[in-house]
Amino acid sequence: MATQIAKHTFDWKACETAIPTNHWIVITKFAPAHTPYIGRGRWTWQISTLNDKNLIQEIIKKGIPHLKELERLASLPSQESKAILPCWEAFKEDLRQIAKKYGNKAQSKVHQKIKNIENDIQELNNHPEADSDDNVRANEAFMASELAHLERINACDIRDDTRALLAHEGEKLGGIWSKINTDPKP
Repeated sequence: MATQIAKHTFDWKACETAIPTNHWIVITKFAPAHTPYIGRGRWTWQISTLNDKNLIQEIIKKGIPHLKELERLASLPSQESKAILPCWEAFKEDLRQIAKKYGNKAQSKVHQKIKNIENDIQELNNHPEADSDDNVRANEAFMASELAHLERINACDIRDDTRALLAHEGEKLGGIWSKINTDPKP
């Protein structure tokens, strides 16, 4: 029995205990092969896409056939209606894929726009008449305000995601609460 357990242990460390004694504590990681795989966590919908009319129309278009199928299955006797859960799971998977597609599109558009504006500002700063021409300076100021606006949008998205995580986690220790209080790496 002990040799079977030893096969699944790794990363052994011996270190001092938190309480001052003359003993050391041994720490190891235990990962048996038959345990289920736990992925990176639960995917969440980007809050900024909740008001996207195109996304809502796409969801409605995909949801109508699923709704009709769910209504048909619900009208069957209980013995034959076991397919309700797989149908509901298929709808949730379709919904997740659509939301991810739209979220990635929206996020990449904002990031690309920020990158383009930064490049334009750099070009305006390198312009030979940047110090003397009022049009160049006005364009630079406009680009800088547009860049600040887009960065505020990103900051609001991050803030909303953090608020949603905090509301979901509640007062549990660890997770997002620990992440908030750690200093960022340089």
